[in-house]
Amino acid sequence: MMKSQIRAAVAALLAMMVLVPIDAAHAAPDTTLKQLTISAPTSSGTLTLTPTLDNVTTTYAVTVPYVTSSVYLTAAATSDTATLGASMGASSYTPGTSSATSVPFSFTDSSSVLTISVTSDSTTATYTVNISRASPSAVNTLSALTFIPAGGTNLISGFSADTSTYTASVAYPSALMTVTATKTDPSSTVEIGVNSGTDIRTLPATSTTTFTPVVGSSNVITVKVTSQSGVLKTYTVTITRAAPLSLSTIDTLTIYNVTTASNVSLSPVFGTNALNTYSADLVANTDSVTVTPAFNPTKFATYEIIGSRAGETTTISSAANTPLRFVPLTGENVVVVKATAQDGTTSTNYTITLRKAATVISTTPVTPAAPTVIAGDRSVTIFADALPTAPAATSFTARLYNSNLVFINSCVITGASGSCSISSLTNGTTYYATLVANNSSYQSAVSNYSAGSTPTALPSVPNKPTVTAGVGSVTIAVTNSGLGSVPTRIDVAAYTSTNVAAGNCFITGASGSCVISGLSSSVQYKFDAISSNALGASATRSPMSDLISPIGVPIAPVKPIAVAGNQEVTITVSALASGS
Repeated sequence: MMKSQIRAAVAALLAMMVLVPIDAAHAAPDTTLKQLTISAPTSSGTLTLTPTLDNVTTTYAVTVPYVTSSVYLTAAATSDTATLGASMGASSYTPGTSSATSVPFSFTDSSSVLTISVTSDSTTATYTVNISRASPSAVNTLSALTFIPAGGTNLISGFSADTSTYTASVAYPSALMTVTATKTDPSSTVEIGVNSGTDIRTLPATSTTTFTPVVGSSNVITVKVTSQSGVLKTYTVTITRAAPLSLSTIDTLTIYNVTTASNVSLSPVFGTNALNTYSADLVANTDSVTVTPAFNPTKFATYEIIGSRAGETTTISSAANTPLRFVPLTGENVVVVKATAQDGTTSTNYTITLRKAATVISTTPVTPAAPTVIAGDRSVTIFADALPTAPAATSFTARLYNSNLVFINSCVITGASGSCSISSLTNGTTYYATLVANNSSYQSAVSNYSAGSTPTALPSVPNKPTVTAGVGSVTIAVTNSGLGSVPTRIDVAAYTSTNVAAGNCFITGASGSCVISGLSSSVQYKFDAISSNALGASATRSPMSDLISPIGVPIAPVKPIAVAGNQEVTITVSALASGS
């Protein structure tokens, strides 16, 4: 009975209650954070927050890299109406909006506390982040170390970060050495010392430096790696560069006849003569030979080939198997091959005498074609073409005649074709030439005469032009000074008094006049000239003419005024407003 009475009383009470909604303006304040990250310039991204941000925890912790000097706060309140504030040591962020992005705080101690406040509807919640500095890195090793000579491969095989001593050797020709050291930990520092520290460089995380090993001795290279915590580890590499060889013998020597496309046999056979003296015979029609010494390029450094013929020498020097092309003369031609060892002082000479047989010509050359003659200033050049059939000429005799075919002079063209020149002639006189072809025993008949050729000099400089004004034009008369060849044309140019080009005309012949039109009567003009002939233009332009203005066309006068007098009329005309 008692329980039923209680239930009835509760039911009556609930029926009497009225549910009233809570006003949104009086909702509970929200002071939670929806974002909280800490970053440092020395890290690759945001730092790890411990524990992970939630709506309950108010105390967190992060660890920053050892070299950190500042941290950045990025935070956002859950409520858009909340305000944020933050402080750490002497640095603070005054209350602002509900979010704060990349707010910097100085961090110079081993640890510090960052305090963040979130205020919403006069209620403030405080969050703390305990920031600790990580211990300095103790890693002081390399992940890779290479020593590569020029044109070679890495001298260190099987590198290990834990092995600190290495040895290697390099051949003498190898000079420049490239060293690459790669740090295991980018925070460590590296120094490379070459030969007792005379050449020390500081390298970044992966860098390359070069040095030249000392010849014939050990080269000690030290690579020092210092960890962030100051612990040093040293790698030592000893590179021995071989001493230069003193071997200076060549392996083979080839004489090749370019004309016959065959090798020339040496006597005795190459390599069997202790005195390194050899000889060979060449056929009479040999135009050229090549001399090629061959050797192992690691044996010695250079060689020199000297070819001598009739007091004339040809020389080449090379560090490779490069041939000397040599044009032998009839008789003895001496070729000397000088091979020099790596040490630069030891050498071996090889002497080869090439004997070229004499050429026997037993027939008369054919009559050459008439020569081509090119005139110059008081000179002519006479050209001979090669004969169309054998035997070839070894030279030509060129003979020069005046316009009356009286012999003047001669010159010789050496070879199967070519040219020669005759000077001290008279400009303006026409000359003719003939040719005779020669060989060692015979002469041909005389060729026909060439076409006439007249030496000519550059034309004389024109005299100062004389000028005559016309209506809108000027007539310019020019004569030549006579101090050179006669011109065939004179070009005239017009300029204003301020040197602006204003037109041109030309005169055919050595003197005369021409007219330049379209000129203004209100402008003063001046004129100069330059002469030319087949060889070109005169050395300079003429002196400038006097200034002159063209005649203008007058305008019609204004109406005259007539005043009557005693048996007379006085007529007055005003001045023209414009025109001449």
